Amino acid sequence: MNLQQDPLPGRLPDFVVVGAPKAGTTSIHRYLGEHPEIGMSPDKGPRFFGEGEGTNFQKGLDWYRSLFQSDRPRCGEVSAVYSTYPTNLVASRMAQIIPQARLVYLVREPWARMISHHKMHVRNPLRETLSLADDLQANPKLRHASRCGLQVAFLQEFFPPEQILVLESTYLSDATPAAMREIFQFVGVSPDFTSPLFLQKINTSQQGELRAQRYAAAKFRRTQPGTMPQPELPPPTVAATPVGDSSARVLIPANLIRELHDEYCREVDQLRLLTRQPFPSLEVPPLADLMANHT
Repeated sequence: MNLQQDPLPGRLPDFVVVGAPKAGTTSIHRYLGEHPEIGMSPDKGPRFFGEGEGTNFQKGLDWYRSLFQSDRPRCGEVSAVYSTYPTNLVASRMAQIIPQARLVYLVREPWARMISHHKMHVRNPLRETLSLADDLQANPKLRHASRCGLQVAFLQEFFPPEQILVLESTYLSDATPAAMREIFQFVGVSPDFTSPLFLQKINTSQQGELRAQRYAAAKFRRTQPGTMPQPELPPPTVAATPVGDSSARVLIPANLIRELHDEYCREVDQLRLLTRQPFPSLEVPPLADLMANHT
């Protein structure tokens, strides 16, 4: 890939929100776009630095730069898949292409994040309804996206700590104006800006699921023999109405509960060690409670 920047249209982002999935990334994309000194990519989730299905690195740097045509002082993007290492090895690519970029990482209690992610899969009519154990096997990102310590450790291999801001998703949702002030300060725009949107609740779950369903529908149409090429995101003819019962109790084998509980406790400990922050909202529920809720 040609990484020469000068002759290409547009520009490269000054900051990137790297995740996590189901941790407030839809909200933060909208909040950031409110600031008059920030130009966001037209849509959330360019997925340029990702690897594998559904990502866009193969489209090239010209395409990525074209997403940032704004003349505002700062521009940025939000792609939740950037924090699903080792499924997506994105930090090395970002370090090569945007080494000065500032990275924002929203973190959520790992167990709750995983369950929410799984329930999103259950609600998607274009996905096969799987048990959580089977979903983890079929979709490794579901597990990796809750490994917050590992994600930050990998980011820190390529970026200095002062270029990485880790915030609890509960901080963003419960104290939005204060959280956005901190983020604005971090990315280099006026921290005093506020918006009425910061005091509203955004229906992020439905928006994100509809976007995923539209992508899956387009992919399905492109793979059918004799069909005409379809745009990557066609008009939203697929409703966001759930087909699986996401309100049902999520049953998990006891041995898997123990394994995930111990893994996620280690991840939170590692994150606290790397960042020297307490992150009280990330405390994984006691094993006994998880056993009672999921067996």
